[in-house]
Amino acid sequence: MKRYISICLACLFFILCVCGCDLNKILESELKVDTNSQKAVSKTGSERGEIILRLGESTIRTRLYYDNSSDASQLKFCKNERCTYNESRTLSGTKSMVFTMDLFDFNDNCCVRCFNGQYYCVQKVKTENDRIAYLFTFWDEIGNAICHFCIEKLYSAAECNIIPGKTTINDLKKFFPYDSLSSVTELQFREGEYQLEFSKKGSDYVLDKISTPAFTLSVSKSILPKDLALITNNK
Repeated sequence: MKRYISICLACLFFILCVCGCDLNKILESELKVDTNSQKAVSKTGSERGEIILRLGESTIRTRLYYDNSSDASQLKFCKNERCTYNESRTLSGTKSMVFTMDLFDFNDNCCVRCFNGQYYCVQKVKTENDRIAYLFTFWDEIGNAICHFCIEKLYSAAECNIIPGKTTINDLKKFFPYDSLSSVTELQFREGEYQLEFSKKGSDYVLDKISTPAFTLSVSKSILPKDLALITNNK
């Protein structure tokens, strides 16, 4: 009898091991599909879907949809008070920005995107000097805005002649008309977001140090290639 029970237990153990291996393969296959689906959004830029927010372990269905296939250059001009300045919660790491995803018109004047798991929207604005600019707003996983940047053209550091010991705050004003330039300023470049520190010399502030902010979001690396082209090819 004991021998019979031992044989049964051995058979049961063998079956569980085999099934367990098959189950692992199934799970790996399922996870692989999910992973590739997310990569497809990043690579093709042609996916559409519902915006899903996350609150802790819970998910929230918004009934709002992103569309990576739409053309932001064809948007209607919007009147947005936020297009006159740039603001980022990353400046302090804790600053709260009050506007949320549900305040946006998801129709004629806003393209909503999903890129590398990050939701953002693009709006087209006409500036005071009658130029075209694009306003990018990025949201966190629960739908609160973490930053917005109004950009006519995104420059490289070389184009702005960024040189420690030489570049002054006044030199940068024509390149960054929507940023509040101070002795410590975080600015968006094609290479990413840099923190520039200036020191007072005579009647002006001269660049002293360049670094990467502790809390940062790079516009150039966080938007679809075709949206990046709008602000890099803009003349």
